[in-house]
Amino acid sequence: MTQVNQPKDSEAHINTFFGFAYWQKDDADTRILRFYWGKILLLILFMTTGAWLAASSALYCFFKYVREYEEVRFTDMLTLPLHLDEHRIKIGSYHIKKGIQLLEDGDRFSAEGFRLLRLGLARNPSHIEARKLCSTIFASFQPERALVILTDGLIAYNGFKDTEYIDLTIDLMKYLNKEHELLELTEKLLRDQETDELTQKRLIEEAIGIHILQGNFDQATQSIDKYGIRKTFNGLVFLARINEAKGETENQIYFLKQALDVDKAGKNHAQLSYQICMAYLKLDKIGEALQIAGLLSNHIVFARIHHENGDREAENGQINRMIKTQSHKPDARLQLAAYAAETGNTQLAMAIYEMAAIDSDALQPFILSLIRSKLRANDFNGAQKDIEALLTQQPNWLEVQKPYLKSLQAICSYGLYRPDLGEIYMKEFSTAYANQPNKLLEAAKELLRIEERDKAYELLNFGLQFSQNHPELLALSISLSIDQNSYEKWEDRLRRFLNLRRPDKDFAKRILDATRFNPQLFEDLTERTQQMDRLRSIIQD
Repeated sequence: MTQVNQPKDSEAHINTFFGFAYWQKDDADTRILRFYWGKILLLILFMTTGAWLAASSALYCFFKYVREYEEVRFTDMLTLPLHLDEHRIKIGSYHIKKGIQLLEDGDRFSAEGFRLLRLGLARNPSHIEARKLCSTIFASFQPERALVILTDGLIAYNGFKDTEYIDLTIDLMKYLNKEHELLELTEKLLRDQETDELTQKRLIEEAIGIHILQGNFDQATQSIDKYGIRKTFNGLVFLARINEAKGETENQIYFLKQALDVDKAGKNHAQLSYQICMAYLKLDKIGEALQIAGLLSNHIVFARIHHENGDREAENGQINRMIKTQSHKPDARLQLAAYAAETGNTQLAMAIYEMAAIDSDALQPFILSLIRSKLRANDFNGAQKDIEALLTQQPNWLEVQKPYLKSLQAICSYGLYRPDLGEIYMKEFSTAYANQPNKLLEAAKELLRIEERDKAYELLNFGLQFSQNHPELLALSISLSIDQNSYEKWEDRLRRFLNLRRPDKDFAKRILDATRFNPQLFEDLTERTQQMDRLRSIIQD
């Protein structure tokens, strides 16, 4: 029996356990222990409420001062067990907001802002803007991790619905030479997901572009027809690229001209006309190339055509006309400086530098073009003196460009028969640019140009340690191995290259000949036969 009302103490009723129970005598004078359940329940309720309030207070202090969640509310802590997931997202959103604010208000690479951004993203992984910003920052020093951040949210959190998100993912995959993964991704999204028109267009173009690069011309053509873009501007450009890759230059020109007609706004006229000019040059049709160049009214294109044709007088005439009419324009100066560096025209490079020095503070591109033009002209002494003067002057921009300048110093040293210095400079350069394969490729080509083949090969090997699937590094390494009749790591690199690119017919013939005349290559007879058959099909196509 439960006793709710506390009776008065008597011989029959004796309170015990701090008043929460009592002894009662029955008729037989036997003592029975009874409980005041009402008081006990009130005590339990009071203690539970107190504990709950204490725990909520502790949680409030923990999230506000330890987790740095300033927007925390005590009322939310009271009901926290009922909405843990919602709370986690809230605190994540808060940290993301604070992190973005710090990054926008101060240094873009603010350590605290970046820390809060990552902390917030861990708690609120569906925040697309945070994923984009976090991956953009990581891309500068850990591109692989940046890509993981993007791909993790691409489908799981509907990142594919954001055009900028898709663009970031594609651009990063291309930078990391993950073309097979990109092709799989584009085909999966086109097949399984509904995307907006702009995103779908980008996905289609990337898929077709990769098929062309890998030599899958039938698949590329089928995709062009499947998505109905054969008569569009982009479809015609793709068809031109397919014919260029197959060595069918006349057909390439035909499709480029078709694209020129479709481009009513004229936005791409200059680029297309230039490509047509270069295609005519391949066919040694100088007259046709000059005729197309006339439509461009571009002196640089004219000059390049005359340069390729060996007509220096006509080339200089075009350059002089451009200097007289356009040298006051910053873009024209940059074009002239780049052309001077490319062709080794030191007089032109010096003239443009002197013009810029009069009325421009941004001298960096003109100084570097002057040095590069002297290197291209094999004036190593002159280039070395310019570099030494630059290091003495210490302009503001030099600190950023110092590693690149080391590569120019290395070329000078090798050209001046100082390989000891060249090796020191090249090591400093390659260490700084280990994860920038295009910079390494440019330096390797310069080393080849001055007949430093062993050093070029060393640099290519170094670059391939960090960028194993970079197609241009692989191609140059394979070509140099053939020239030097040295086939260390050749088989593995050839496999990877053929998996990424379709070589042109001349390169395919060189690779086939090297394989045929070196029986030790591809000891597996089945693989050897497959590779040789593949190369023959490229040559005969």
